[in-house]
Amino acid sequence: FDLKPAERKEPAVKARINAHKGIEFWSGPTRRGADPTEARAKDILAQHQAGRLSLAILNTVPAARDLYRAIRDILAGSQEPQPEMVLLHGRFRPRDRQRQMDALQQFLDRVNPETGAADGHPGVIVVSTQVVEAGVDISSVRLWSEVAPWASVIQRLGRLNREGLQPDAKAFFWMPGESEEKDNEKGAPNEKRVGPYLRAELDTARKLLTEVQTGMGSGKDYRDALDAVLATTDSKDALKVEYDAV
Repeated sequence: FDLKPAERKEPAVKARINAHKGIEFWSGPTRRGADPTEARAKDILAQHQAGRLSLAILNTVPAARDLYRAIRDILAGSQEPQPEMVLLHGRFRPRDRQRQMDALQQFLDRVNPETGAADGHPGVIVVSTQVVEAGVDISSVRLWSEVAPWASVIQRLGRLNREGLQPDAKAFFWMPGESEEKDNEKGAPNEKRVGPYLRAELDTARKLLTEVQTGMGSGKDYRDALDAVLATTDSKDALKVEYDAV
């Protein structure tokens, strides 16, 4: 399906199609031996905007928990107004998951549809796994994400400045680290994977993300740069659904 020309002229549609989104690759800590999770937590807090939503998406539950705890620990020692924290992943019991979703919804209910911000609110930082990729209508001013398969990357970018009201919206991506259980080492059953995903899929997604970034660097808007990459053979191949059973 595609939008008809008349539909593209609708103000609400134009705002979404033309929504600005910057893309960067997070470079990590410069100090040798520094904890990258703690460094990311500090950067997320430094760039968080009061009244708005910052979203971090990790590929595994342990990685999401670690980042959530790192941010929470930094906030525990701060005297500044603190953003609310929400953790979402697939291992919550239904009641606990609902409690997290209710906290997120309470913030969303306060967001002004004209400005995309919740006035007088410190904002919320959502740390999530893939569960937020579909079925959750949120719009963040910052997106922090591990590189995932190309289809997931597109879904994650769809949660950044979704409605076109988030100023200077940016996404920061980084390649996920190897498992601490060493199950991705050579000779291990999952040596071709990083977390739940095939290493080759992540490499492809990083390449395509770089091409979008390059297109934007040459003067294209985000949507035009993304559409140009989506039209390539590499992108189409990455978006194909392959079935393992019949």
